[in-house]
Amino acid sequence: MLPERDIPGPLTVVGRLLGVAAGVATVAFLYIAWSGGGVSAGLAAFVVLLWAIWGAVSGVFRVFADAVAGLFGRAMDGTFLSAIDPAPGITIDDEVAFLERRLAQPIDRHREIQVGVRLAEIYRTHQHDQAKADALLDRLEARYPDAPEIQRARAESRDA
Repeated sequence: MLPERDIPGPLTVVGRLLGVAAGVATVAFLYIAWSGGGVSAGLAAFVVLLWAIWGAVSGVFRVFADAVAGLFGRAMDGTFLSAIDPAPGITIDDEVAFLERRLAQPIDRHREIQVGVRLAEIYRTHQHDQAKADALLDRLEARYPDAPEIQRARAESRDA
């Protein structure tokens, strides 16, 4: 038995058959035209039709069919939502580690505030560590006293 990657899909088989048929019809048309048998309008239309169908199957239709097949495939194997959720395997612990690494690096003011506020929110809501969240917000507020994002985060932290 052939390995799975060597077995062509149905669309590939149909495309190849149409390509061969279009090639044979073209050769027949050219042979008849050059041999002095006259140009048959019906044969010319048939050749053009075969090439058009082959182009549609191998191009436009393939893109559409691949997209639909991908949707059905993901629906069947349970990964349909992974097309919507770009990072399905990230946990809160992964996010905390990532955000802590980002804060340890030099980043611009806006990103540092965003990362710090998100990290403080995670400390407060998921790790239930209000002191750690407040300490981070205090550190950010000391560095950026005029940042309204930090003030909103502190207000949310008090209201919770």
